[in-house]
Amino acid sequence: MVAAKWLYNQKETDDVFADKLNLFFEESGYWEQANTLISKFLSLAVQQKDWERAIIFGTRHAKFLSLQGNLSEEALEHLKEGVEIADDLGHEELLRNSLTSLGIILRKQDKLDYALTILRRVFKISEHLNDKRSMAIALNGLGGVLQKLGKLNEAKNAFQRQVKIAEDLNDKPQQAIALNGLGEVLQKLGKLDEALTTSLQQIVLCQTLNNPKDWKYVT
Repeated sequence: MVAAKWLYNQKETDDVFADKLNLFFEESGYWEQANTLISKFLSLAVQQKDWERAIIFGTRHAKFLSLQGNLSEEALEHLKEGVEIADDLGHEELLRNSLTSLGIILRKQDKLDYALTILRRVFKISEHLNDKRSMAIALNGLGGVLQKLGKLNEAKNAFQRQVKIAEDLNDKPQQAIALNGLGEVLQKLGKLDEALTTSLQQIVLCQTLNNPKDWKYVT
C-alpha cells in the first residue's frame, strides 16, 4: 500500500507495478483500498491523456467495485468510457477487454438484452483477432445469457461451438465448462439422453485433469 501511494505521488503509472498491485489486491481481497488507489491512477492517466492506461485502470476500477459488491452505475460508466476510448483509438484488443468487463457487470445486474448485444460484439472482435480462447469464453457468456433469456436452442448452439473450439485448442478445463453449460441446456430442452451423454463425457474428461479444482465443473 505504501509503495502504491509512493508511485502515485511520483505522478507515474508503471505497467509492471500496476499489474503486480492488481494481483496483490485480488489475492488479498482489499477491494476498498484497491478502489481508492486505482481511481487515483485512473485520474492520473486521464490527466496525462494516456488513454490506453486510462482504459486499463478504468476496467480494473469497475472490476474492484463489482468484487466489492457494488454494481452501481459508477462501474458501468467507467467501462462505457473505456469502450468509447478504445473504439476511438481503434484498439481492438483493449476494446474487446473493456466490452468483456462491461458484459460481466451487465449480467450481474440482469440487464440481459444489453449483455447479449455486448457479448456478441466481444465474440466478433475475438473472431476477427483469431483469438480462439477468447472466442470460447465469449461463447460461454453468450450461452449463459441466452439460457436465462429462454433462448435455449441458441444457447445450445453457443455451448456446442465452445466445446468444438476448446477441443481444437486441447483446452480441457474450457471444454469441461462448455459441457457443463451444454448439459444444463439439453436437460431444459427435455433432451435427457443427450444431457446424460454430455454429463458422462464431462465426468470422463474431468477425471483426466490433474487439478482437483477442475472438478467444480461437474454438476
